[in-house]
Amino acid sequence: MANSSIILSSLDFDTIKNTFKSYLKTQSKFNDYDFDGSNMSVLLDLLSYNTFHNSFYLNMIGSEMFLDSAQLRDSVVSHAKELNYTPKSFKSAIANIAIVVKTTDLTKTSLLVTKGTTFTSNQFNRNFTFTVPENIVLESYEISNGFKYFGGIFDIYEGYYVTDTFTYSYDNYDRMLLSNKNVDISSITATVFEDGGANPILYKLSKSLFDLNSSSQVFFIQGAENDSYELIFGDGVNGRRPKNNSVIAI
Repeated sequence: MANSSIILSSLDFDTIKNTFKSYLKTQSKFNDYDFDGSNMSVLLDLLSYNTFHNSFYLNMIGSEMFLDSAQLRDSVVSHAKELNYTPKSFKSAIANIAIVVKTTDLTKTSLLVTKGTTFTSNQFNRNFTFTVPENIVLESYEISNGFKYFGGIFDIYEGYYVTDTFTYSYDNYDRMLLSNKNVDISSITATVFEDGGANPILYKLSKSLFDLNSSSQVFFIQGAENDSYELIFGDGVNGRRPKNNSVIAI
């Protein structure tokens, strides 16, 4: 039966304890008890702390269940998945550079600057590393004094490539969480090695399900806990599903 001495509108420690006292005083068995100067006070403290902790815990859980009241970033990111929203990542600074290379090999017709080649600059006593995002072909433009000159103008991006490797298993699926929290997600590619790596397949990022079919070589990115990102591959309907036990280099 409900008791009118129980106050549910306030959940602070003192109110909870006083509520317990008021309830016990209404019981004939405790008419002569001193609730402040006896061991009963310790028991009331214990009950009050337990109730206070539970109410606080449940209040926090209730807050995190809704996007507009959530306070933890992981909770907000989780709710954002339902809206197809991916948290913004770091963005690499871009430098547009002109490069000139000279060689004594006059037979060369072009030079290749491979993807992942790094350049280092120093400004204000700080070193900055920039990386070539794609293979660049430098064309020859002059032969002078026994040297052949090659040149080109292209963009390089601050940062360097990091590789995460996963095994894609149908039976024991492990989430593909990226290890680097400072990643620029626009730079991510995934290479799938099937059948022992005989024919590597390059997958690219897709931001939509439109125009995808069972053979589309794409992956998706979503926010994950601890400020990280998670890669997801297609299910064989929307996007090609890698073969069982494939090795995936991201």
